[in-house]
Amino acid sequence: MLELPKIVVKDGKDTILTIDELKIPDGESLFLGSDNAVGKSTFLEAIYLYLQLGRRRREKYIKTGETYIWNIQKTRKFSGRRRYDALLLRHSPAIFPELTVYQNIRRPLKNLNIRMKNKIIDYLRLFDLQSKLDKKGENLSMSEKKIIELIRSVLLLPELLLIDDFDPRFFMKVSSSEPAVDEPGKVASSHDKVFELLELIRKNGTIIMAAGKIEYPFFMHRYTIKGGRVVVV
Repeated sequence: MLELPKIVVKDGKDTILTIDELKIPDGESLFLGSDNAVGKSTFLEAIYLYLQLGRRRREKYIKTGETYIWNIQKTRKFSGRRRYDALLLRHSPAIFPELTVYQNIRRPLKNLNIRMKNKIIDYLRLFDLQSKLDKKGENLSMSEKKIIELIRSVLLLPELLLIDDFDPRFFMKVSSSEPAVDEPGKVASSHDKVFELLELIRKNGTIIMAAGKIEYPFFMHRYTIKGGRVVVV
C-alpha cells in the first residue's frame, strides 16, 4: 500500500500545488493527465522527495495528519539519489552517454547472474534492440533511451515507479523492424510491449504516471490538476 499525507508544494511563500492524501493498494496504478506546465512533473518530484524521508518521519506525517511541505527553492537541486523502493523516470532519461546499452542497464545491478543477463537480452529483444547491446548511450534515439531506462527499472523491481512524460512519442519506432508512426495519436506496435514490462512492476508494487490527456486502460486511478490541486477525474 502506498500511503501519502497531504503534500503542499511551495515556491517561496507561494503555494503552487496541493496533493491531498493518497492511498494506492499494491498491484494498482495511478495516471495523472493534464495540460503542459500545470505541475505534472512537480507532482512526481514531490512524491519522490517525500519518499526520501526516513520511515519514522513518513509514519509521523501519516499518523498525525500533518502536511508535508516541499519548498522548491530549497530542494530544486535534489541529487537524484536512487532508492530501490522508489524510482523516478524523469522527462530526460538517465542514460550515461559514454556507456554502452548493456553497461547502462547493469550499472545499478549488483552480482549479476546468468539469469539476469538472459533477462536483459530477452527484454531488449522485445523491442528488437538486442543488436545494439554495445552501442553507446550518446548514439541512441530518445525512444531507445526511454526503453533502456524502463528495462533497467523492471530489473530493479521497485515498490513504486514514477514515470514522467509518458506519451505516444515514447512508443515511436525503436527499430527498423517496426512501422513508423505518422498518424497523430497512433502508437507503434511497441505500445503493448511497454505495458507488458510495466505489468511486471505492477505485480510487485505501484506505478504512478504523468502525461498528457491520453486514455490508458492500464490505470485504475485517474487524476488531473485543476486550480493548482490534484483531483480525481
